[in-house]
Amino acid sequence: MSKILIIDDEDAIRASLKEILEYEGHKVDEAQDGPTGVKSAEAGKYDVIFCLPPFGFTKYNDTSDVRQPDTVRDLTGSFI
Repeated sequence: MSKILIIDDEDAIRASLKEILEYEGHKVDEAQDGPTGVKSAEAGKYDVIFCLPPFGFTKYNDTSDVRQPDTVRDLTGSFI
């Protein structure tokens, strides 16, 4: 079981991805925007962080002091 954080501004996308991941047995937290996602990431240890547009990997690295670079997965529109 992995601990996963989903950062996305669209409720339906977050809910769908969370439902799938929880069904597979993962613990999932979600954040509705970038600043909230950074706070969540700083407060907890995640195995994977999904950053969906418009808050992608580049913005995460530029704004966060979180030292979990291997956990961030940048999902662009081409993957959704």
